[in-house]
Amino acid sequence: MDLMPVAQNFDYLLVLDFEATCTENEKILPYQEIIEFPVAKLDVKSWKISSYFHQYVRPTVNPILTSFCTHLTGIIQDSDSLNTRLARESNLNRSKAYILQEMVDNQPTIDEALVSFDEWMRKEGVLDSKFAFVTCGDWDLGVMLPSESENKRIQIQSYFNNWINVKKSYCEHSGSFARGLRDLLRIYNLQHAGRLHSGIDDVKTICAITTAIAKEGYVYRINGSRNDDLERRRIFKNVTV
Repeated sequence: MDLMPVAQNFDYLLVLDFEATCTENEKILPYQEIIEFPVAKLDVKSWKISSYFHQYVRPTVNPILTSFCTHLTGIIQDSDSLNTRLARESNLNRSKAYILQEMVDNQPTIDEALVSFDEWMRKEGVLDSKFAFVTCGDWDLGVMLPSESENKRIQIQSYFNNWINVKKSYCEHSGSFARGLRDLLRIYNLQHAGRLHSGIDDVKTICAITTAIAKEGYVYRINGSRNDDLERRRIFKNVTV
């Protein structure tokens, strides 16, 4: 499908998808922490990804990841954990396992990662452009980042206060509701870029969906705001989506 000649409101869309500490069938207390921080810089003139920011993050409140979390996200705690899993799961394809060797131990904490991200934004010239974050849902910037930053008394940049929820964009564009990433992939006959719940793979996948919607002539606009999500954060605190 050829791109429609529709002008967008932004120069860049920053597609973001956090992964966070989690456990199965219950809340992780006292709160979740971001463990993967991936962002793709999508140029709306070419609809190509021009740059990535990708940082694994060390949790400090619950520093040991649950087995459910490592299986869900593919993030391995450290090299010893990886070797133990390889020994235990002898049928695991080793070439696939090497994708899982990213570690959270010895990685920056969330406050350090946020500083690095701001430096990346400046280096990429994003702060001097018209840009917006894109997420698949309101959880990442409406719940997760505000919750952790408030609990850890970290001041976050105001540019995180507004975003585009691509599910809402699709609904506005089509008049139909998509439950999540899998629904949108099915609707647009797209394949996931890798492993579901790998943050960087989810980001690449959301980029493809964002582009597919734009190709149908949709003009993106802000449809999510931190100011509108105070109640959402209260309800969904410690819930992974």
